[in-house]
Amino acid sequence: MTPHPLRAKVLVRRYCFADEVNLTSGNYGDTPERKTFARRVTSPRRCVIILVPPEKKDRDPRVHPVQISSAETSIRQLLANGKSKAALDAAKDFHKAQKTPASEALLIEAYAARIRALFDQNLALEAKSLMDLVRERFPAAKALLDGITAAQSLRSGSLDELLKPLNDPALDAERRAGIERAIRERVSDPSALAGCTALPPEHPLRTAAAAIARCFQAVTSGFVTDEQLELPEISRRSPLAPWKLMIRAIAAFHRREDEKCREHLDAIDAESAPARLVPAMRVMLGGKGAGELAPAAAALAARFRGDAGPLKSALAAVDRAFREEEDEGRVFKAVRTMVQEARKIAPELLEDLKRLVYTHGWVADIQIERLIAAMDGPPRRCAALARLMARGMESSEEDEHYAIAAGYWDQFRQEAVNERWFPPRGVEEAAVYLHMAEVLLKTPPDLLKEAQRGLRADPRLFDPGEPLPDLYYLYPEKIFERACVLDPHSEAFAKWQRWAAQQSVSKGEAVTKAWNKALPGDIEPVLYLMQRAEEKKTFPAALGFLATAERIDGVHPAVRAARLRLLARSVLSHLQKKKPAPAEKALAQMAALPQVQQGDRPAFLAALRCMIAQQRGDAAVEAEARAEMARVLGGDLAGDLLLSNLNVEARRPVTRFPPVKTLPAPVRAGLPLAVARITALIKEFRFAQFGLQEDYVEELKAQMRDVPAALETAHLETLAEMGTRLRADEMAYFAAGAGLGRGEATDARFLLLRARSLPAGFATRVDACAAAAAALGRLHGDADVVGKAVELTRNPFGPDKAVSFTPEQAREVVQREKMANKYPTNRDSGPSYRDLLPDDICQCEDCRRRRGEIGGPSDNEGLDESEMRRIFDEHAPKGMPREARDMMFDLMKIALEEGISPEEILANLEDVPGGGGNRKKGRRK
Repeated sequence: MTPHPLRAKVLVRRYCFADEVNLTSGNYGDTPERKTFARRVTSPRRCVIILVPPEKKDRDPRVHPVQISSAETSIRQLLANGKSKAALDAAKDFHKAQKTPASEALLIEAYAARIRALFDQNLALEAKSLMDLVRERFPAAKALLDGITAAQSLRSGSLDELLKPLNDPALDAERRAGIERAIRERVSDPSALAGCTALPPEHPLRTAAAAIARCFQAVTSGFVTDEQLELPEISRRSPLAPWKLMIRAIAAFHRREDEKCREHLDAIDAESAPARLVPAMRVMLGGKGAGELAPAAAALAARFRGDAGPLKSALAAVDRAFREEEDEGRVFKAVRTMVQEARKIAPELLEDLKRLVYTHGWVADIQIERLIAAMDGPPRRCAALARLMARGMESSEEDEHYAIAAGYWDQFRQEAVNERWFPPRGVEEAAVYLHMAEVLLKTPPDLLKEAQRGLRADPRLFDPGEPLPDLYYLYPEKIFERACVLDPHSEAFAKWQRWAAQQSVSKGEAVTKAWNKALPGDIEPVLYLMQRAEEKKTFPAALGFLATAERIDGVHPAVRAARLRLLARSVLSHLQKKKPAPAEKALAQMAALPQVQQGDRPAFLAALRCMIAQQRGDAAVEAEARAEMARVLGGDLAGDLLLSNLNVEARRPVTRFPPVKTLPAPVRAGLPLAVARITALIKEFRFAQFGLQEDYVEELKAQMRDVPAALETAHLETLAEMGTRLRADEMAYFAAGAGLGRGEATDARFLLLRARSLPAGFATRVDACAAAAAALGRLHGDADVVGKAVELTRNPFGPDKAVSFTPEQAREVVQREKMANKYPTNRDSGPSYRDLLPDDICQCEDCRRRRGEIGGPSDNEGLDESEMRRIFDEHAPKGMPREARDMMFDLMKIALEEGISPEEILANLEDVPGGGGNRKKGRRK
């Protein structure tokens, strides 16, 4: 009889047998020795004999298969019983005796069980030490130990250790499957997986988890569509697939599709994390087993209170009563019914519903006392109620409600601190202050001043008998100050400074100084203070602020441009005070800057040197400087123009230029280019607007009808801007037209200039050009052009008829304007844009005239501008200033274009003081 392996004892003997006896088969052999061995094996002592041949005395004894199976089974039984320490000791002895791969695997398994047990006993330090030891001695245990580490990370709420291996493209399939299994079974918060930084944001697992988190939030808070439930980011093999099924089950549950809900629940993997919700949902579907649920699941199921249909109907009736606003009595009746149903079906929601109804009634301005009676008492005063009231007042968009909303935000702030939503005087409170200021600033200024005077007596905001609170929330400066004290950051100060600068220059400067003191590393307040010092012409202070700005950010574009500009203005300031020595010193600093050698700036430097030489009486230096200006700018005329404008800036005598007709033809031909270059220099240094004699302006207008080829895009833009400023509309018109088609980025600016150069009476064309400029400006991120263009197109056809073009329509406008080579008149108005404008714009004569367009054919159609000028000059009052004559002529042109006869216009001119003389009727062409 073969001994039982679990009870056998090992007895090592040395016999002269050639090989081992097969104990399990009973084949003991026929020799006397073998028969003796057989009797010993089958004896009641039940011992197992291990035979070692005499010729192999130095070999380790070999354990018989029965003995190996017995030891391994014993160790595994200890592991199954949770006795990890005893199992580890036995596994160590077993592996010491065997030293085989199988014994090593069993030892590693025992080590893993012991490490888990130490973690379960909160002995993390001991567990990690043991883990390091196993990693060092047994490299084959790495995968198992990594799994333990990941599982422990999951238990502590961290996913980093679990997910980091997924970044390795060489990760073996078995390890990847283990990680995905851990995600499927243990990750109970998809949003945590979506925000885990151990994986890159674009990793499929993070994007899928983010989609799950969004859809789960949506399906548990409101209605979702079938498209939202598709979730194409999650495949069937994804470890998040059970979450996809759970989301669909919840959606079916809310839609009362019980059978479909059960199908989705049945398909959820029983080992997955979402499966913990399945028992509770089955109970909510009407199943049994509520007593077997875990506490959390039981609490969830307990919140489901059967049929909520009556409560939903009551809520719908309340909404209907508020919306119709016909009879307040219906509102009170519906609210009373809602309260009764809520008490029966969902008493835990009653307080929330009362807060919502109370806020709605307050905003709708119904009788609050009767509403409170219908609700069986007001809602409890708390932070949630104050926030609802503040939001309700904001959403009403009534001007007088914004100040009241600010008051409720203050109430919310106090209640939230009392209820420990956030700590006092923290960043959360500062954020509330900033929002309060934004809300308050929506109030029109006159209404805000009235509120500051009269809101103290408003009975709707304060309970009678209570002490009057601090009404700081009606004063933006006090709110901003509190926010910046609690959380001084750049955005808060920037908002405060923008508001203060709109109130007055002194307030803006004071806030900027406070900003600079609180955040000395911010460059924005330093640049603002530098600009203010420059405007006040206190150049030493401006240069001091510039030095500070250079320490903060020396490569900032505004900083780099400021030093050159401030030094130039400092030179002119010294020249104005007739102090050539400090002017020369500032000029030397200016000449040392590397940027002064770029573009036309050397000519500017030479012009300043020439002015200093003139003040010193140094003719040689003056001649040398003039020669340098002529060399850089391409002629003497450009240098003289530059000097003339700098003399204006320095308040020095200005020499009048010779008549333009006396200039040589080549000099006259170069006038547009010279003016463009000098104007750009003057604009760069922020000096007074470029001035030009009238005959030179007329010469520019004449030459711009055929734009010179030497003009570049920047030159054309400069001349077009100059034309709009000098009211030389034809010059601006042709310069803008020549600039079109040189690139979409510049087309937006040239379209805007073309719109501003069009004469009165062409409102439709102005709107088309401006709308196209806005469309191209948005396409290329030119916010300045967009803002100016939108101002031109703001509601030109009434409150709801603002013009807006697509990029394709804008490009069509560019092509049409590029081909429009004639300045528009009554006879030739240029391209039409009726096909691009809204179809419902009335084109009758009266509506076009109200929109500022040409009214239609009239008796004045044959009059061109030269004829209008002749008629005006004959009949205008004598001795009128030039500016008044130009303004009156523009009014006459508008009147003629709108169809008013010359006789009516001339009759009105007779009433002008200083008028008289023989007046003739304007002849017709």
